[in-house]
Amino acid sequence: MIHGHGDDQYNFSFKLKADFSSNVRFDGCPNQLLEHLKDRLHLISNYPEPDGLSLKKQIAQKHRLVPNQVLLCNGSSDGFYQIAQSFSGKRSAILYPSFSEYEDACKMHNHDLSFFTKEEFLKKSFHNVDLVWLGNPNNPDGHIFEIDLIRRQLDSNPNSTFIIDEAYIDLCMNTSSAIQLLNEFDNLVVCRSLTKTYGIPGLRLGYLVSSLVTSEKLNQHSKPWSVNSLAIEAGKFILQNEDQLKPDLNEICRLGKKLQDEINMLEDVTVVDSETGFFLVRIEDRKASDLKKYLLEKHQILIRDASNFRGLNEKYFRIGIQKKEKNDLLFNALRQFVDEVKPVEAQTS
Repeated sequence: MIHGHGDDQYNFSFKLKADFSSNVRFDGCPNQLLEHLKDRLHLISNYPEPDGLSLKKQIAQKHRLVPNQVLLCNGSSDGFYQIAQSFSGKRSAILYPSFSEYEDACKMHNHDLSFFTKEEFLKKSFHNVDLVWLGNPNNPDGHIFEIDLIRRQLDSNPNSTFIIDEAYIDLCMNTSSAIQLLNEFDNLVVCRSLTKTYGIPGLRLGYLVSSLVTSEKLNQHSKPWSVNSLAIEAGKFILQNEDQLKPDLNEICRLGKKLQDEINMLEDVTVVDSETGFFLVRIEDRKASDLKKYLLEKHQILIRDASNFRGLNEKYFRIGIQKKEKNDLLFNALRQFVDEVKPVEAQTS
């Protein structure tokens, strides 16, 4: 899906007052990282490392792995396409609703597809599929799968490889990474993104970690220079300064809970509870597309119309947490929409 994601402000000629359509940290790229990259701009005059080995070594050290277990990607989405290509023609089961690129990558590489819900994952057998795809936390609903549940599924389905997308794991509390399970299971690939947590989505930087056997399979389809010099430098600086650069999770959770509670008070509007920096909202008798248009035209606010996620309909939209002042703008604008815009049935009667 080249089009239809959040953060599509490039489609609009006017300046936004607030962008709630993206899941990236709300306070942007840390100043220390920006200053570091400014001092490294001269690196664009030369080719980057073909496989980003210096960064792979740091990632391996962080997770107590070896560099050959790490594959750098031009954003985590690039990793999904590499996985799908490496397992071309296989059978994939995909959680829904979830990030559309899992399905798009599998379709591009001729996978036989099936789908399951988060409730079905609790007790479903995956003996008849080769790959199982899910986000943890999941996009767009923020659902978190307990690590013990993932462990049980890995153990019960040794012939199925589980692809766990952890792009948002550092933007929420009360969850554990599946990377710790790599020492126990070979049938696991964990996808990570550095762009959401550190506010650098334009640099495109992610990585895959897996067993040595699986990594060898994935590396057969890796491309040289897939990660640029500035992205490699950003990754190394982040890993060396994680404690100073990470966002304030307590603040994210506090702001998120407050905004969810406020929106839940509106008539005919229901929030899908989330412990992450984003959440789904369902609006009754109105269309999310109409709400998106209203917020853009009347308030210069952008949200994510979530109707194009498999399993959702025209009533759903997604919100990414912003600072208090912007959250207040959104809540007031939503309240005005509910008061001013008639339900669909009233419009046609």
